[in-house]
Amino acid sequence: RYNVCCICNIMLTSEELHLLAKNPLFNGIRLEELPEALSCLSAEKRSFPKGSLIFAEGDPAETAFFVLKGNVDLVRYTLTGESQLLESFGQAEVFGEAYAIKEKAVYGLNAYAKEDSDILYLHLDELYSRESCGFGVLLLKNLAIALADKTLLLKQKLTIVTQKGLEAKVLEYLDCYSSKSGEAFFIPHTREEMAEYLGCERSALSRLLSEMAKKGLITYHRNRFVLNPKK
Repeated sequence: RYNVCCICNIMLTSEELHLLAKNPLFNGIRLEELPEALSCLSAEKRSFPKGSLIFAEGDPAETAFFVLKGNVDLVRYTLTGESQLLESFGQAEVFGEAYAIKEKAVYGLNAYAKEDSDILYLHLDELYSRESCGFGVLLLKNLAIALADKTLLLKQKLTIVTQKGLEAKVLEYLDCYSSKSGEAFFIPHTREEMAEYLGCERSALSRLLSEMAKKGLITYHRNRFVLNPKK
């Protein structure tokens, strides 16, 4: 069940190695080559119980993070102390790389374990300082592509939150997860998280969703939604 990563000195399960192999950061790297690639990144595995802080705003941005198990929320606090959910990451996803790739950067938000989570720390700065790493160029190329994809996702969120009126924001948000009008799909956020994402109160969001359903705009049950075709 367990594979000892002798080169990088950590223990990963076969399932975890396969998760890593499927992530775009490791494109072009075979499963048996992953230990050496992880060695290039001085990888470390750490566990976090539900609700614990992974890093805080202002901490030195020394690593990127790969979610081996669990879920992580990225949160910022307003001047009045209110929390805002910026993004969530689940199993097999990478976060924090935009900070870690920049020299002497600090994290601009807080990361919390949404549930019991196992996280792989990836030291991206090692790619610049270890000329002997055979995967450095490939990892940097994959990282650049991943950051470009996340830039597009950020643009998507800006499109959502800059809509005029909460109903327009909700429709734009749902459209991002919908593959085709009239077909069911699932959203990754709870009502509380969705409200934080859209910058509104949960009660206002729940009220609006009910109104939109009565108007025939949407059909929904919990996290399952359908965007009804326009008549």
